[in-house]
Amino acid sequence: MAKDIFHEAVRIALEKDGWKITDDRILLARKETDRILYLAVSKAVYERRFKTEGIQLICQEATIRIVVFNQDESTIVLWTS
Repeated sequence: MAKDIFHEAVRIALEKDGWKITDDRILLARKETDRILYLAVSKAVYERRFKTEGIQLICQEATIRIVVFNQDESTIVLWTS
């Protein structure tokens, strides 16, 4: 499975935010884990697609957690729960 174009920007943003990356997302998806997983979404996509009431409701009901990142600065903008 290929890494997407934002993989490195998200990894750098998480490290800037004080996180230590311990597992690659591809390997993590293949084994059982007690970790909380987040969907990484760029700020531009979050602003256009994820702020609508319908999408917000779907994310809440499905317990989809999102981390919003600024792709140009490789920084975390928002964590949702």
